[in-house]
Amino acid sequence: MSRPCVNCSQKRASKGPFRSLKLLTLAVFGLFSGSSTELHADEVWLRNGHQLTGKIISIDMEKLVLEVPEGKLTLKRSQVDYVVRIPAKESMLEECNRRLLGGFPGSALSYLRKEYILDQDCPAILDLYRKCLIAEIDQLLLLDSSEAALLLWRELSSLPGNDGDLSSLRSRVLKEQDRLMEYELMVLRSIELGSPREALQHLQSLEERFPSESQSWTLVYEEQSLMAAQDSLQLRDFSSLHETLMNLLKRSPHYWTHCRSALTLAAIHGHGIAIEDTLTILPDSPAVHLALAHQSGRSETPIQMGSHLERVTELVGGEINSKEIERELTENAFLELRGLHKTREDFQSIATKWLDRFWSRYAFPGSPPKIPAIVEHPTQEALDDYLGSPGDSIRLESIGEYGKIEQLVLHLVTAEPMLSQDGLPRELFRSLIERSFGVSRCPAWLEEGLATLARGPLAANRDDWLLEKALLEGRIPDISDLITMEEFSSELLRAACGSVVETILESTPRTLIPLKLKRIRDEGLERFLRRHTEIDTLHKLQQRWIGDLRQRRG
Repeated sequence: MSRPCVNCSQKRASKGPFRSLKLLTLAVFGLFSGSSTELHADEVWLRNGHQLTGKIISIDMEKLVLEVPEGKLTLKRSQVDYVVRIPAKESMLEECNRRLLGGFPGSALSYLRKEYILDQDCPAILDLYRKCLIAEIDQLLLLDSSEAALLLWRELSSLPGNDGDLSSLRSRVLKEQDRLMEYELMVLRSIELGSPREALQHLQSLEERFPSESQSWTLVYEEQSLMAAQDSLQLRDFSSLHETLMNLLKRSPHYWTHCRSALTLAAIHGHGIAIEDTLTILPDSPAVHLALAHQSGRSETPIQMGSHLERVTELVGGEINSKEIERELTENAFLELRGLHKTREDFQSIATKWLDRFWSRYAFPGSPPKIPAIVEHPTQEALDDYLGSPGDSIRLESIGEYGKIEQLVLHLVTAEPMLSQDGLPRELFRSLIERSFGVSRCPAWLEEGLATLARGPLAANRDDWLLEKALLEGRIPDISDLITMEEFSSELLRAACGSVVETILESTPRTLIPLKLKRIRDEGLERFLRRHTEIDTLHKLQQRWIGDLRQRRG
């Protein structure tokens, strides 16, 4: 469970300019003198009136790095007013005690844990360490963060001595241990009774209170999800079918081949993704084109109805029988959910449908360009060997002479999970960014974010889950780090780029997006924020972005 940085909790009284200048001069002299940093800590006073207590690790003309109980904090020199050097151990313990009294004991634990390991004979450290553990366990139990509370309880139990009567806290901790066993028994009982949906509900409760413990139940979750989906399909409960499969895919995208027909069937019956989006799942399904023909026929401009009906006739090879077409799709859905029917994805057709979707969504002029030549590779190792360098599972290769591009080749690893919904549209749109927005040479993070946003709802569903998980675990990437990266090898980093770009571009009219992108490219993100928005720092953008993520969680 993440804890906020609460070091900025004191404001100074007003002071005269002479006193500020004198203290700043003394501070600079002290920082660059040869005095021991082991015996002293530092009070860093900021221009906004707040004060931080810690140990200065490094300082130069641009930034100051301060060690605080949570870890390290980097400040711009322009934010710092002056620094006062003070006795180290007493001041840092006082700062930790201030966290305890202020209701944030967890923020002091990292520092106290480290100091206790270094000096186990210091009563002051041990006493404060124990008090912060007790207070944090109490807070975690109130917040139903059972697993984190149990981990800290083991840590508290390993300390020598005691802190009075802990019987009340001990009974609450033991109750949570019993709750874990109870959840596990309820899952097993539901499986024995053949109630997969009930088992999923108990697994959800287990995950909420005991996230790490629930990881050992991943295979059970996947099996019960597929069984619950089969039950929903049998009952023609398409809403439940869609919800179950979306929850499965955001956690386990390698089950993509089990879910394609069932998700398509749910969409055709009005649940989940739009019918148009199913063209990127099953581009040559008669059921999809028949559903699109019916949808076009009900619209005010039924222009596409005829072309879809012609395509259905081509695919079935004769008279259109809607009941037979749906029966065949339903049968395929059952077989896929059982792992008995795995058809090869036609990436050429899927890529064509993605370009059609881009032209429809963004109203690009003209017709979609020619699809790059697609070369499929069975494994990541085979792709790396072919291109002679390690990299992503899908890569766009430019082939040309004398600076002129003759051909684009899209290399992809067919074993990559949900490739048709994630990597394929991302790389296709990356090649269109300049044509789409008239902006070339975008910074890597901005290009990655735009390409990530172009994907469909299935990939976005997993992104939301990855970001929510990172938020709960305190692993949200820092924007100041993202904008310096050249490559984004993890799903979380790519999801973060897309989400940050979405926050920056929110409420921006489509016609103004190219201008905004050019300014970000030419001025840099921080200068752009300062000159053109009310979010004038990267820190404020980080806060806005995290606020958006929390609001999305509800």
